[in-house]
Amino acid sequence: MTRLLSALAAIALLALPDASIASAPVQTAGPMASQAASQHPAHDRVAALIRAFEKGDIDAFREFAQANYAADSGGGKDIEAAARYWASIYRELGPIKLIRPEALPIPGRRDVVWWVRGTTTQAVVALRVDVEPDAPHRIVRTGVMRGPDPTQGRDPVEQPRNPPAYLDRYLSVAAEGGFFSGVVVVADGDDILFEQAYGWADRESQTPATTATPFRLASVSKMFTGVAIAQLAEQGLLSYQDTIDRFIPEYPSHIGSKVTVHHLLTHTSGIELDRDADYQVLARNATSLEELLSAQVRFIDRLNSGNYENFEPLGRFDYTNEGIDLLGVIVSRASGMPWREYVRRNIFEPAGMENAGTDLLEPVPGLAQGYTSRSEDLRGSLPGTRRPVGDDEIGARLVFRPAGSGYATGRDMLRFLRALQDGRLLTPESVETVTSQQIAQPGIPGAAERGYGYTFNLTSSQQGLRTVGHDGGATGMSTVAEFHPELGTTLVVLSNYDRIANHYAAHVRELLAGASRNR
Repeated sequence: MTRLLSALAAIALLALPDASIASAPVQTAGPMASQAASQHPAHDRVAALIRAFEKGDIDAFREFAQANYAADSGGGKDIEAAARYWASIYRELGPIKLIRPEALPIPGRRDVVWWVRGTTTQAVVALRVDVEPDAPHRIVRTGVMRGPDPTQGRDPVEQPRNPPAYLDRYLSVAAEGGFFSGVVVVADGDDILFEQAYGWADRESQTPATTATPFRLASVSKMFTGVAIAQLAEQGLLSYQDTIDRFIPEYPSHIGSKVTVHHLLTHTSGIELDRDADYQVLARNATSLEELLSAQVRFIDRLNSGNYENFEPLGRFDYTNEGIDLLGVIVSRASGMPWREYVRRNIFEPAGMENAGTDLLEPVPGLAQGYTSRSEDLRGSLPGTRRPVGDDEIGARLVFRPAGSGYATGRDMLRFLRALQDGRLLTPESVETVTSQQIAQPGIPGAAERGYGYTFNLTSSQQGLRTVGHDGGATGMSTVAEFHPELGTTLVVLSNYDRIANHYAAHVRELLAGASRNR
C-alpha cells in the first residue's frame, strides 16, 4: 500500500456520514474579491447571471438576456440565442457561485474575468463579460474560458473525511441533476480506490451506465497512436526524425520531405484540415486508413489557410487530428499490419484491455449513447436538456480515425495507463521520451502550465500535481485518462455528455492533491 493510499485510508477512518453536496468543501470569495467585484462595471450583470443560474431554466435565461444585453450585443447575437447559450452552459456547470474576479493579461480581449464554481458540479471556469463603457453598462459580449485545471480560480478545498463516500455522493447528485453521466475510476498503483458509473448508457431504453459500459474515447485514443509509434521506433522500423515521405509518398514532396514523425506527434506539422467542411464529409465516412489518406490528399491544397505552395512546418503547437491520422498510416505501413490489428495485438492484448477497440465499423454491444446540448445543425444550443446524438453526426461517427475513434471501458483505460508505466508496452526509456515535454502548449492566464510529449498532455498544476495523459471531446462525448507520476495515482473519467469530463477530473485532482499534502 502506497503512502497516498495510507493517507486516504487514514482520512476515511474518521468515518463520518457521507459528505453533503449542499456543504461541499469549497471556500467562498474573500472580502477583497467581493469589494473588487462590487466596483467593476460588470458587477450587476454578473450578479444577475448568477441569479439566472440559480433557477437554471430557459425562461430565467431569456429574462436575463432581455434585461442585461445591449440592443446590439456583440455582432448581433439575439436574445433567444443568448438565452440558449447560457442554458447549455447551465447543463455543463449547474448553479454557480462567484469565487473572485481577476485581472488577466489577455491581449485583444478584456482585463477582468470572473472565476465561478458550480455548487453541484464543482466545475471551475472563468466568465468573460464585456459591457458598455457607459452606464448602465449592458452586456455586449460574453463567453466561458475553460481549462483542464484553472488553478488560479481555485481556492484550496477542505478535504472530505470519507473520500469514497464523498465522491459517490458528489457524482450521484450531479447525475440526478442531469449534469453527469459516465464512469469514474481512481487508482493508487494497481489498487482501485474508487470505481463507479452514473447516469444512462441509453436514456431512451432506460439502460443504466455500468462500470462495464464502453464509452467513445475521442482524443484519448491519440495515446494509442503515440505508443504504437514508440514501439516501432524501439524496433528500429522508424525514427522520430524520419520525414513522412518515407512512408507516405502520396503526399506532395514539398510537404512530405519537410514534415517529420516528430512534427506529427507534437502537433507542430501544420497539416490540419479540421475546419474544412468538404474534407470532414469524406473523413467521417472513411472505413480505412487508405480512405482517410485519400481524403487528405484530395484537399491538401487547402492546408494552412491556403498557404499550400509555401508550406513549412509550423514549429509551434497547433492541434491537428489529421496529423495523428497520418501517424496511423505510418504505423500500418511500417509494421506491415492493418492499424486495428496492430493496436489490438500490441497494445490492447498486452495491457489486458478486454473491451476496447479502435473504430466503430461494427456495432459495439452496450456502447454508451452520446447526448449533447447542441442543436442538430451544431451551430446553436438547445433550450432544455440534452438530446441523443445521431449516428450520422461528426461527433458520433468517427468510425475510423487513429485521432479519435476508439472506445473502451473505464477499467480498460486504467489497464492501459498501468501497462504503460509498468513496462508491458514500452521500455522505461521510451516511456520517458513520450511523456517528456517536446513542445509547450499555449494556455490561458490562470490555468495550469501545459506541455505536450508524443501524444501525451503534460500539466503542472499550481496545486502541486503533475499529470500525464490526454483528454478528449466531441459531440456527445468527453473523456480524461491520466496518471500522476509523483503520487502513483491514475484517474479516468469517461462520459457520454460533451464538455464535462474535465470538470469532474479537476475536482478529483483537487482531492488527490489535498490528500497528498496531508499525508
